[in-house]
Amino acid sequence: MLVGLGSIAFHATLRFELQMLDELPMLYLVTWLVWLLVENGPEPRLGRWFPAVLLAYVLLATGATLQRGGAQFLAFHLSFGTLEILCLGRVTWLALQPENAPVRRSFVLGLAAYATGIASWFVDLKACHLLGVVLPAHGIPNPQLHAWWHVLVSIGFFLLLRVVSIDRSRPHLRHRPQLTSR
Repeated sequence: MLVGLGSIAFHATLRFELQMLDELPMLYLVTWLVWLLVENGPEPRLGRWFPAVLLAYVLLATGATLQRGGAQFLAFHLSFGTLEILCLGRVTWLALQPENAPVRRSFVLGLAAYATGIASWFVDLKACHLLGVVLPAHGIPNPQLHAWWHVLVSIGFFLLLRVVSIDRSRPHLRHRPQLTSR
């Protein structure tokens, strides 16, 4: 919810201060997800040092992200992207486990939506002038790929979290959780 509210605040104003309300919750969410993916049993795997390291990382990444200019862009995307790739790797590993076969469809659809969203963002970022100026000048509407990035990444994240939720609930519920359609 914080990511969505921060994103609305930033996109409505395009102010740097509100951009931080968009980006920093994303960084915090992916850091929490790293912890969740590593510490996925009832007992801590790595001990108290692991959350302390993640907290130190978040504080350093926050400080680097609060800088203005190209360094800010690089700091956020490098820190967020690194954790994002680690999470996607771990979720892939979880989805391929035999006991997680029931959520494999969610994984495939989630990964496809997430990848398509990221591809849309890259195209929008690299072809901004073409999409926003050249196409409309020729009567072709802007496809709003950045908006599609938000939609597709949100759908992908939701579906990928289903994999994590099912896998994480198994040791706590002591039975096989099931997905049902309603």
